[in-house]
Amino acid sequence: MIDQTPPTIASSPTSPRFKNRLARSMALALLLFAMIPVSIMGIVGYLQARSLLQQQTALQIYNIADEQVKTLNASMRTKGIRLDRVSSRPAFLDAAEHLAEDDSALYREQLLEEFDIVNRPDGKPIFDNFLLVNAEGIVYATSNNIWEGISLAESLDYSLLRDENTSVGLYNLSPIMMSEQFAFYTSKSLRSETGKDLGVLIALTSRDEIRNFLNETTFSNPSASAYLISTNGIYIGIDPYTKQLAAFEPSQEQKSIIRTYSETPAPIEDDIYNLLQFENNLDTVVVAQAHHIDSLSSDVVLEVPREIAFGQLGNLAPFSFFLLVSTLLVMGTVLFFASNRIVKPLRELSKTARRFAGGDWQARSSVQRNDEVGELEHSFNQMATELSSLYSSLKDQVDEQTEYVRTAAEVAQNIVSTFDLDELLEKTARLIVERFNYYHAGIFMVDNTGKTALLRAAYGPSAEQMLARGHRLDVGSASIVGWVSENNQPRAASDVGEDPVHFRNELLPDTRAEVGIPISSGDTVLGVLDVQSTGPEDFDEATISVLGALANQIATAIQNVSLFESSDVNLHELNRLYRASRDIAQEKTIDGILQTTSQILKDSPFIAAIFTPKGKGVGIFSLSDSKNGKTQANLAEFIDVPLAKLANHIKIEGEIIDLSTKTPFPKAFIDIPRGIGCQAISLLPIKNGEFFEALVMIGTHNKEHLTEAAMQPYVNLIEMIAVTLDRNQASKTTERRLSELEAVSITNQAIAAAKDLSSLYPALHEQVRQVLGDYPFIVALYDEVSNTVDIPYVYENGEVGSITPFPLGEGLTSIIIRTGQPLMIVEDTEKRSAALGAKLVGAPAKSWLGSPLQVQGKVIGAIIVQDLENEHSFDENALRFINTLAAQVSGAILNAQLLEESNQRAIQLESAAEIARDISGSLHLDELLNNAVSMIRERFNIYHASVFLVDPFGEYAIIRESTGEAGAQLKRNGHKLGVGSKSIVGYVSSRGETLVIEDTDKDAPYYATPLLPETRAEAALPLKVGERILGVLDVQSLEPYTFSKELLQTLDIIADQLAVAVINTELFAETQEHLSQHRLLHHITTSAASGTTIEEALRSAVQGLQVSLGGDRVAILLVDKAQENLFVGAAIGYSEEDEKMIVPIGSGVTGWVARNQKLLRIDDAPSDPRYLAVSANTRSELAIPLIFRKELLGVLNVESEQSAAYNESDEEMLGTLAGSLAAIIANARLLQQVRRQADRERMLREITGKIRRSTNVQTILATTATEISKAVGAQHAQIKVAVGEDSEIESENE
Repeated sequence: MIDQTPPTIASSPTSPRFKNRLARSMALALLLFAMIPVSIMGIVGYLQARSLLQQQTALQIYNIADEQVKTLNASMRTKGIRLDRVSSRPAFLDAAEHLAEDDSALYREQLLEEFDIVNRPDGKPIFDNFLLVNAEGIVYATSNNIWEGISLAESLDYSLLRDENTSVGLYNLSPIMMSEQFAFYTSKSLRSETGKDLGVLIALTSRDEIRNFLNETTFSNPSASAYLISTNGIYIGIDPYTKQLAAFEPSQEQKSIIRTYSETPAPIEDDIYNLLQFENNLDTVVVAQAHHIDSLSSDVVLEVPREIAFGQLGNLAPFSFFLLVSTLLVMGTVLFFASNRIVKPLRELSKTARRFAGGDWQARSSVQRNDEVGELEHSFNQMATELSSLYSSLKDQVDEQTEYVRTAAEVAQNIVSTFDLDELLEKTARLIVERFNYYHAGIFMVDNTGKTALLRAAYGPSAEQMLARGHRLDVGSASIVGWVSENNQPRAASDVGEDPVHFRNELLPDTRAEVGIPISSGDTVLGVLDVQSTGPEDFDEATISVLGALANQIATAIQNVSLFESSDVNLHELNRLYRASRDIAQEKTIDGILQTTSQILKDSPFIAAIFTPKGKGVGIFSLSDSKNGKTQANLAEFIDVPLAKLANHIKIEGEIIDLSTKTPFPKAFIDIPRGIGCQAISLLPIKNGEFFEALVMIGTHNKEHLTEAAMQPYVNLIEMIAVTLDRNQASKTTERRLSELEAVSITNQAIAAAKDLSSLYPALHEQVRQVLGDYPFIVALYDEVSNTVDIPYVYENGEVGSITPFPLGEGLTSIIIRTGQPLMIVEDTEKRSAALGAKLVGAPAKSWLGSPLQVQGKVIGAIIVQDLENEHSFDENALRFINTLAAQVSGAILNAQLLEESNQRAIQLESAAEIARDISGSLHLDELLNNAVSMIRERFNIYHASVFLVDPFGEYAIIRESTGEAGAQLKRNGHKLGVGSKSIVGYVSSRGETLVIEDTDKDAPYYATPLLPETRAEAALPLKVGERILGVLDVQSLEPYTFSKELLQTLDIIADQLAVAVINTELFAETQEHLSQHRLLHHITTSAASGTTIEEALRSAVQGLQVSLGGDRVAILLVDKAQENLFVGAAIGYSEEDEKMIVPIGSGVTGWVARNQKLLRIDDAPSDPRYLAVSANTRSELAIPLIFRKELLGVLNVESEQSAAYNESDEEMLGTLAGSLAAIIANARLLQQVRRQADRERMLREITGKIRRSTNVQTILATTATEISKAVGAQHAQIKVAVGEDSEIESENE
């Protein structure tokens, strides 16, 4: 019976105080909301007004500038028309045509008059000046005489005036405008009436007109300024001080904005309102518009200071703000009075609500309005009525729930009072039915397989019958129990006919509602509490919650009973295993632990087996069966299943595995316990860190005996073994760490004691071997310059060696060096290496460990340890040790490298200095080159060194000096390589550039020398002086990637020194040769000059020349002017027939030289058409004219059997000799003439004496005839003298 009288509810002494400010808050909130549209309207209005003002300003600027531009365009069109008229006047064209050909004052005056007729129609000139420019750009007529003759061809802007008809504005058109002036130029191509091109007529407009244009543009607005941008891009404005036109440099922003605007013209409707804003050259922010002047290909810009243009905008903002504030004040006042009218009835309603809360359940509000406030008062009255009814209903429900809780507490008390599980469950089912008045209650328990829920206790009309037949339901079946046991969640069926998972039990036909509650411990479902009722909708949320609490107590009770049973049953076994665990704790190795565990399990009441890894599978370590005495002798020795794979199938340690059902374990493994009769087993893995050491199997012939409680001691034993393994591992780790620290300390000592890297590597290897074991060990060094990896120390199969450098590639070592990160691979190295992108060469290692050598983040190499036979040879401890060791020795290795490089560099520089000293102290080239290549080979650790010199013709590089027996044989063979050939020496001798072959095995076009088969790297450096290539220094090495940057620099220095030595030797040889030639010339000249006859002089000359030229053929041919040919005056080396040859002047080489009186040198005589084949062996010929006082006396001709045998030096020497020989020949001829003249005079005196001594005419005539015959060498002489008309005296001499 529920008491209908509601209790009095006292007001709380701490009731909150309210300030009753709703009217003010509403007014303020509405005002704030009203501010948003008002503010938007104000801002929009302000922006619209601002935009209109800006457009008005832009329109004004546009109109002003546009009007002036139109005026200027009209003016320029007028100028163009006037210039067309000028160019079409016949008299003007006639004067221009004559002036183009010849300057004439008459036509000049006519030209000016014709131009003025058109230029001054009303007395005022349209153009200031004009000029006529011909096709070459020369001004040939002008109104300004100063410009006449000036060339405009080189002016950069003249090209703008050469079009057919054009007008442009140009600034400083040089050279006619040299004072930085601006003018308008109008041009017109000019042709005469006959069509002759007369050039271009150019007319100039004065600066005053341009200044007037800019002044008129800014006349209506004095604050504005206007300027022009000329066709050639110069800014022209009016100087504010001088009021004259002047060029100025715009600001960068000004120039950029105007150029961008000009390059992207906008439509005319957008252009009108388009204002440009920038900071001009006077640092003033302006708004401007730019207009293009089409007639001048220029632009005009009109700008106004922004403060002046938009001055009215400053007054617009305060006015807009004042208008906004006034509007808000008015709205605030209106909103405040309106909100007070709304709040007043709310205050009355609040008072009524406080009375109702104070216990006056009859308090109601008076509804006086028909708006939302009236609706609120009416709703309050309804709420008050419903609250009164709800209070009565809640009291009934509280009484009912109290009864439920009291009953549940009694059930819980009965549950905890017994340890008999069956009695406990039966009493629980009965209490639930009797106290809660339900139709049926049952408790299902899930079996060990987790697949079946078995009815363990029940109470109801058919409970005994269901228990007797062993009622069970599958977990997950179509039933409430099956669903709950699978999902571990409560499920209620308010009407079982509509629930799809309800299982209709024929023994419980009256069931109308059913609920299942999981009995669980954590995530493990132990069973299900199933309650059924004959009335529908009997299980609400509160009832399910009470039954859930009861199910949790049942689960706790089940666990308590299980613990009690297991503690009672396993106490003896637990005590035995505990005593045995002390023996396990004393073992130090895994084998000892497994042996002890095997002995312990022999006394176990269960079948026990230990499986350990064997190869890639598992084997039976031990097996015991205390009842049947079975051992592993009856079973397979090896199972091809990895231990880790078996262990991964174990979800819960100590889990019972029913062998009568399907298991996830491989058949080969499950067949072992099945073969010895096990019905159920439990598997316990033994782990050492992350590695599985063994697997313990506990089995039984009766699966009922193997329970979780029975397995608990064995689970504890395995945990004890794991603790022992962890302790042993920690001990080993500590010992190993100590050994690592000792190794690091010893390594530090070795670093301090090591003198070089060759002594450091063995010490480092020894410490690695002491800590990790005897594994292959590698030290790799990285050369960043050549991008190569060098292996100076490698240990494998008990032997120490090294590996020649190779390029940084894609192997594991290269990956470490490239990434700078350590790497450890202990299984599937080939597959994992491929995943890293590494390419392995040869058989891969089974275990691989590497750490980079780094100094300040820069990788200099790596340390690698590998096992070629076994996997898992290294672990994280080994990786940590190698990383520590690498960090320790990196600095030492780098320092040693730097020291070795420094020493090597010092030796190299010292060698270069010695070679330089030898060069400065000796001019014997062969000795210098021999010392140089020997020193390079010995001190630079080079396999072979050679020096090649380019022959005089530049065709071959011939070996001059070389090292070793191979070098001697190459010199004996006269080894030479073609300049520009495919060899490295041929390439360098042609290009004059250093060439390095880092690895000859990988260089496809490399050609190896058969005498040097072991060459692995080769470098060739040019011997150059200036641009002249003298030869090549070739060095070869047994190891690839030998030539570092520093070594090449030193070799380059040596090559330059050797080039200087070659030049010095050549210069010395040339000096000696010149001296010898001059001596020989002196001797030849002296010998020739001492000859008594010209024939003797010439013979002495050719003999001396043959000796000087080394056996060449020499001939001196003399001119026979009467016959116009050349005959041999003296020759040596020719046949007698050749010495008698006559050469017509102009024929052959000597004839050509005689005719042209020029020296001629032919390097390939047979191919020259002027050559006359005198001797079939002649290959070179040099002919020099013998000229004395501009008279050709003969030709000196020399021939050689070698191609290109003569050079400029020979030309100089023979030219000097030719001059001397010409003088000697001339003197000899003069001497002969003098002697002949003296002989004639003497003979005449003798003839005269004899005649005088004669006494008669006959004797006189006979004597005269005889003496004349003797004088002239005649055989017959006859003298006839006529005495009279008929008589004649005749005298003859026979």
